[in-house]
Amino acid sequence: MDVNTQKALFDAVEKQLIAQDVRTGRQPGDPNIQLGDTLQALIPANDKGQPVLMELMLSPIDDDAVLLQLYTTLFTDVGPGRGELEKALDALNFQSVMGAFGFFQDQFYHRYTIPLFNEPVVVQASRIMYVIGCVCDQLSIFYDGIADISCGNSTAEEFFRRLRDGQA
Repeated sequence: MDVNTQKALFDAVEKQLIAQDVRTGRQPGDPNIQLGDTLQALIPANDKGQPVLMELMLSPIDDDAVLLQLYTTLFTDVGPGRGELEKALDALNFQSVMGAFGFFQDQFYHRYTIPLFNEPVVVQASRIMYVIGCVCDQLSIFYDGIADISCGNSTAEEFFRRLRDGQA
């Protein structure tokens, strides 16, 4: 994939996101690790519409494939519950169907990566929108509980008990 195709792909995805009332933006990408710019979107993380920042970037693998990374910053300042959130991390990642949760400095994030191959832009854009929807669905399962842990309002054990009981 070349930069022009990447731009056309992100233009198509951004158009669909805007049609769903999602705020978007672009940031210059790091040419050492990615192709073109980063597409940013404020996506809903729970049923109440709490926005979180999802960033999409493409990293070249070879002439025929790129990796699409969806990096979602859930919290920029983890808060007093960081120790409990660290305890919950392995179990969260075990129960996460798509991607992984982790820490970067004071941020708590979710990251999911899929390969994209040489296909028409409209096909790739449709696939990306589907994946964004799946990631949003998954985040909505965990977000409120993770937020409670981060704020110190809940322990990891309490969160997973509520999750098991269908109350998370």
